[in-house]
Amino acid sequence: MLSLTEILNQKENKPKEQTKQPQELFMSMSLIKDMTDNQGNAIEHCPKKIYNDFFSSDKIKLEKEVFNIGKFGEYLLLGGSAKGEQVTSLPRSKKDGVSMLTTESNIRSMVDIAEKTVIVKHQIRILKLVNTQVPIICKVDGYDNVYLRTELDLFPTTFIPNPHKSEKQGCIACIDVKYSSKYKGYGAYNWEQFEHMDHCQPDSIFYLLERYDRDLCIKFNPEYNLKVGYDNIITPYIQQFMKDGVKFFYMVIFYNDGIDEKNIRFFERKKHEDNTKTYNLRQREFHQRMVSCIETIKNYFERGFIAIPYNDTYRYRGCKYCPLNKLHGGDCEESQTIQSV
Repeated sequence: MLSLTEILNQKENKPKEQTKQPQELFMSMSLIKDMTDNQGNAIEHCPKKIYNDFFSSDKIKLEKEVFNIGKFGEYLLLGGSAKGEQVTSLPRSKKDGVSMLTTESNIRSMVDIAEKTVIVKHQIRILKLVNTQVPIICKVDGYDNVYLRTELDLFPTTFIPNPHKSEKQGCIACIDVKYSSKYKGYGAYNWEQFEHMDHCQPDSIFYLLERYDRDLCIKFNPEYNLKVGYDNIITPYIQQFMKDGVKFFYMVIFYNDGIDEKNIRFFERKKHEDNTKTYNLRQREFHQRMVSCIETIKNYFERGFIAIPYNDTYRYRGCKYCPLNKLHGGDCEESQTIQSV
């Protein structure tokens, strides 16, 4: 089997648009996860698809029902999804033999429970499209023109992790809302094995919060600053917690396990491991993971973002789910060469 470098050396087709090095390079959690695993090792991916998904000015999208479910839930609870997207209802179809009408009804019921009980109990503060989907950006250490950016589902908010205890200790938190069909899933989406999941998202958020740059955020997100104002949300009081005082929680709503409060669970990802000898190890590992992606992408801009076919139905990636695939109306010839059984 040829290595990635050997394949790149064999390819001569380099579209002009793809070989021009951008003046500014923007990294994201999604991009990093598409190129590396939770150990920081390179994983199978297609450079052509990476370019389409993260760098092309004419991005081609193939909407997946599983993503629509999350966006619909975010619309109900937070007022919208990242990048201003709003999915106000689900398509009238079936997923895994379950009617999407049933799924939509379940999600609406679970969000209603969350708003009336869970959010009140944990003293979570949601101001739709004010402290939800907050765009944030920072420079990547060691680079002059490379940035990391994301949108925070819910930040800042108060949060009481254990409301049943007599001493209710609260904190300043960043909460990411997830929707999952069941607690006992599989692989990358198995919340039952939370400790083995890829926590690139909270690790990137901790990185961003520690390096918060007000002027940079305003420069790249003028609309949010005009509508809401960073100074109104990330106040001097909040900033004093952002280096090491903000806690991160996943709020996971399991919509097919029964309409019940117990099916809304919180999972915490700590910035540092408890062992003081490994203090800041997670952040160092995340930085190295990001750097490896940056250098690979720079190499792609020099050589061209070629198509490398592969199959990955497990994570909804690969040629089968690629919008560039001719089966979906794209123009990629390479995707037709892959076989699967």
